[in-house]
Parts: sequence; structure tokens; C-alpha cells
Amino acid sequence: MTNVKPIKYTVILEPADEGGYVVSCPALPGCISQGETLEETLENIKEAILLVIEVLQEENEPIPNETPEIVTEEISEILKARAEEGLPLIIETHEVHLPTAVTV
Repeated sequence: MTNVKPIKYTVILEPADEGGYVVSCPALPGCISQGETLEETLENIKEAILLVIEVLQEENEPIPNETPEIVTEEISEILKARAEEGLPLIIETHEVHLPTAVTV
């Protein structure tokens, strides 16, 4: 049975070396995007999330649920990598809300 319910994911934004942002969605491994502005970056990751969900549904794979542990682990890994590269330990997190028409 398919239920229609709002879906939201936490995304992590990092400042990109060349300007703008790189953004990832920890609950969907490999779901990464970028953008020049915060607004563009958030729209781009929302589109990437929707595409990942579409592929998962086509392959009859479950859509992963986000947990605090998944987000915390990803934040920790990103900060560790930034520290090792000598980059500022600056990241942002945002919630991305997907359209209610998305079915899971």
C-alpha cells in the first residue's frame, strides 16, 4: 500500500573552494549537489533527492529513513575531512521539504 506523506531530509552545506556551496543528503548516500547561492544550492539538492527517490522506486528499493545517527556521523566525517585539509570548520544544515505529492 502506498501512502502519501510529506518527506523531509536534513542536508549539509559546505563552502566550496571556488565559491558557492557543496551540499549532501546523509540519508541518501551519494546524493550530492552544488550551487552558487544558498537558495540555488537548496533547490539543486531538492531536485537531486527527488531523482534518487525516483530511481529507488523504479528499482523497487526502499526509501531510506533519516535518523539522527546518520546525520551526526556525516557531519563528523565532513568536519574531520575539512580539518585534515586545513579548511575552516564551517558547515550548515538545513531541512529540505519535498512536495506532498511524493509517495513512499
